Amino acid sequence: MPAAYHAMLTSRLPGRRLIAYLSGSKPTLMDVTMQTPPLDPDVADVAPTPALLSVYDEQHLITYLRLLDAERDGADWKEVAKIVLHIDPEREPDRARRAWETHLARARWMTEHGYRHLLRGGAALNRTP
Repeated sequence: MPAAYHAMLTSRLPGRRLIAYLSGSKPTLMDVTMQTPPLDPDVADVAPTPALLSVYDEQHLITYLRLLDAERDGADWKEVAKIVLHIDPEREPDRARRAWETHLARARWMTEHGYRHLLRGGAALNRTP
């Protein structure tokens, strides 16, 4: 396999799937593809806070990216809450603010710590059998 193709392919494979691929075992297609997160999921009133990646985090990766992008662009939190989190800050100001703050904090956590869990195989590794 050409080195450039090998590097491109392996850079997309999370942790244990990459190990299986590199070891020469023949994983199924499901083993080597990551589930695509929903584009615009509903959110909880408060984002998760454990130091481990959760299924909720995996499902809300795009939400977290949108929050980080909005912060970088200097968007008003009320607009972000309404558009990204689907919570009307005029009708539910406390809920909207709490959801925006906690999800933005979780998005920041993902950039500092959570991404490592994704690279190691995601939330599935955090579950006990």
